[in-house]
Amino acid sequence: ILLFDTLDECCANMFWYDMEGCFDRSSIAFQFQFCFELSVVSNYSVCPQEEINIIESAMRLGLEGNVDLMIHKFGDFRVINEAGQLKCVYDPTSEDVMLQNLRGLSPHGNIYSTCGIATSRCNNCKDKSCLTEEFDKVSLSLRNFLESPGFLLHLYRNQLPSLQDVFVVDSSFTKMEPFLPTTVTPDNFHQSEESDFVNSLGEVRFYPTWIAGQLCNSKSSFENWEESYSTLAECCKAHFSWDQESCLNMSSKR
Repeated sequence: ILLFDTLDECCANMFWYDMEGCFDRSSIAFQFQFCFELSVVSNYSVCPQEEINIIESAMRLGLEGNVDLMIHKFGDFRVINEAGQLKCVYDPTSEDVMLQNLRGLSPHGNIYSTCGIATSRCNNCKDKSCLTEEFDKVSLSLRNFLESPGFLLHLYRNQLPSLQDVFVVDSSFTKMEPFLPTTVTPDNFHQSEESDFVNSLGEVRFYPTWIAGQLCNSKSSFENWEESYSTLAECCKAHFSWDQESCLNMSSKR
């Protein structure tokens, strides 16, 4: 199976004889990052894989349509999905839990900043306006579910002792603007390219993927909110400092 970073590359390599048709027949996917704060009684000193799996499974119940998500951060732990199996590693550079406790947000428990990436596939949306509306719909649905009793009820039903006294901190849900593929038709063709992309000169830069086997990847177009780095080493150091050597080795082999 051949894999490509963008729809442009896939159509150009596999359907060069019908580029326009390839774009029209292909679904478009966008991603966005989100975070919320979860208060739990337990103070995890080792990776709580079972708890993270349950939380991730419960969150999926709040998604509608062709949408999926994955958790990539839980407190001081970085989470990686490796061949469908969840693995997490303690990140000594993270200070989220300590800072939240110092702020006194949870007098009876510990605050775990839980962050993930949601991916939505759209068959009928091709322009930026339509995808933005879909993003608003998906992110609002996820937020409403996380702030509803239904999310906590699913956690309680698993009867895991560490998840029997948890709650989502009020108004803690945040989201970043979606990453839209470069094939999306802009609403305003006179819009400045500089406002859409940090890098519009074709310079290849690196960004974190959180995918095992290729923790940092590269591309040439970035939204203005996306983090990017001029070298692979900078990306690995910024996001995978606990295992920088593996990040460099895995990502450079691609």
